[in-house]
Amino acid sequence: MTVLSVGVLMGCEGFLDERPDKTRLIPDSIADLQALLDNEEEMNRVPAIGILSSDDMVMNDIGYNNFRNPTTLNGYIWNADIFEGTPSVDWNIPYRAIFIANVVLEKVTEFEEHERYSQEELAPLKGMALFFRAQNHFQLAQIFAKAYDPSTASSTLGVPLRVNTNISAFEQRASLEKVYEHVVADLIEAQGLLPEWQAVKTRPSRKAVEALLARIYLTMQNYVQAEAYADLVLGSSAYQLMDYAQLNPTVNHPFPPYNSEVIWHSRQVNIDFNVANPNTFIHPEIFEAYDDRDLRKSLYSTQRADGFNFRGSYTGTFWFFGGIGLDEVYFIGAEAKYRNAKTEEAMDLMDEIMVNRFEVGAHESVSGDMEDGLAWILKEKRKSLIFRGTNWMDLRRLNLDPSTARRLSRTVNEKGYILEPNSNRYVFPIPQNELNLNPMEQNIRD
Repeated sequence: MTVLSVGVLMGCEGFLDERPDKTRLIPDSIADLQALLDNEEEMNRVPAIGILSSDDMVMNDIGYNNFRNPTTLNGYIWNADIFEGTPSVDWNIPYRAIFIANVVLEKVTEFEEHERYSQEELAPLKGMALFFRAQNHFQLAQIFAKAYDPSTASSTLGVPLRVNTNISAFEQRASLEKVYEHVVADLIEAQGLLPEWQAVKTRPSRKAVEALLARIYLTMQNYVQAEAYADLVLGSSAYQLMDYAQLNPTVNHPFPPYNSEVIWHSRQVNIDFNVANPNTFIHPEIFEAYDDRDLRKSLYSTQRADGFNFRGSYTGTFWFFGGIGLDEVYFIGAEAKYRNAKTEEAMDLMDEIMVNRFEVGAHESVSGDMEDGLAWILKEKRKSLIFRGTNWMDLRRLNLDPSTARRLSRTVNEKGYILEPNSNRYVFPIPQNELNLNPMEQNIRD
């Protein structure tokens, strides 16, 4: 197999606007297809810009003033123009992964037609490629399209759906409803093709599909389906919650990579704010909400003069985790059950996870009649999943309901900035270099 153009990705991520070229990517065996899907640098990275614009983190002025990347400088203060004409890794990398997934899918079809391999041999490859295509289209919609509102999704612009390898074709933005329908359809098909779990956690499994569907249905406010898919994952013995009391808080990275909670491993793309930056801190509102007996407080943080750096990534390194963990599925299940009036079941799930997050004997069980149980579930989810990107997704969907909306604010160089709920600035602009290649309607940021 020749893999030339895609190898360009290994260079500086600020220059990833080169289009993939199918003619220079020629797989001719199952092993070649698996190698394409196993390339973590291509397939196992997700956008990070949502963290930059969320209230997971704050920067001090020293850190902000040292940045030179327009994405960081503008994204942090919610400017109208984010990229200033530069390429966006949050756009390019997902579409490159989609291209590779489409290469695999087309080759699988060719192998089937020529009967080179059995359907049993090809099924896992097809399932993984469908997962990657769906995952990346969904991630793009969280950044470059509005939050999903069932009442307006059919008339809301989504993102271009790329379902073949014809990169030169103009592809206009599909409706948000169509994007989600296609994502769900890909995942439903993948569910029937993949093994329950994978020993190599960078490879998608059936449980990874179901966990992603639970996340997607939560985003769509379809709580019945979110609960159903969360239950499928939580009913599996393939993954177990870690007991945080068993982890060592004295090491630099307390969480082992590919740990027992990781369902599908991925990391976030590099933006200068998230590469072990000492001037990027856990938001004080979150840090101050941890009880002293809450083990997340020590395991997630390193104290600095101006705040607490985050070190609790499930990658086991300074790279931010961008995959799907069992802990997230617990919170999805709890929220969905609570909204579906199954409050006792919701609180049982919360007890299961919270007892593993506190010192032994410190967590007290909660009952179904807890006042404002939903607010508590959402608060604990935010405290548990910081710096994963899920907070950005939650902000967008929760802003649709005034009772759960949040107004964000920050101060940089003595100037205040505000991000109002449902602001147009929750949707990032499509990079200009993409518009030059494929003219389409731009997002309004003003």
